Amino acid sequence: TKNSIGKEKAIIESYCSIGFDNIFIRPLTQLGCAKIQWEKIGYSAEQFKAFYKSALQYIIRKNIDGVPIQEGFSTTVFSKLLHRYPVNYMELRSPCGASVGQLAYYTNGDVYTCDEGRMLSEMGNDCFKLGNVFENQFSDLISNKTCRTACLSSITESIPGCCDCVYQPFCGVCPVVNMAIYNDTLAKEPHNYRCKINEVPFFVWEIFFSYLFVSLKLI
Repeated sequence: TKNSIGKEKAIIESYCSIGFDNIFIRPLTQLGCAKIQWEKIGYSAEQFKAFYKSALQYIIRKNIDGVPIQEGFSTTVFSKLLHRYPVNYMELRSPCGASVGQLAYYTNGDVYTCDEGRMLSEMGNDCFKLGNVFENQFSDLISNKTCRTACLSSITESIPGCCDCVYQPFCGVCPVVNMAIYNDTLAKEPHNYRCKINEVPFFVWEIFFSYLFVSLKLI
């Protein structure tokens, strides 16, 4: 949240102090209580970029100093860049992992495309509900129009603004977040908040080369 901005070193040190060797620095998603309280706890894409850059630089320095710790988002992106094969991270797939890579089950048996779809339902919009375990078979869930819509609206190769973007092979979109913000599975604003966030690793090339250097050194 906004309260974490400027405290990246303390957060990373907290993880290291209890033996963690991996931290996943993710931005706050505008769903559920976060959307309602956004003015109080949210931040701009530029603020998160600065936070992330500082955090990743600190993580690289920790590795150089002999403390092995990875950052999950950069590891996923750089794995795609270096190895040139898809990484099974649901939010950076095309189509995204909704329905075809994951399912979310609620306590009453309702099944959603993903946990974000379940959160949107908590906000009063159950458009990403696939069915119910007491009423539907898996074949029903995977073949209905909700599943098809989630898949079709998250194929980055066919989305205007994404299809010709240089970052497209390494990126992904979330139709649930789009629905929460724009009331549509497709984003209505070019180069939006989520788009800017996903570009973070690519804007800090000096971090990329430092990360590559440390990786080769550790090998």
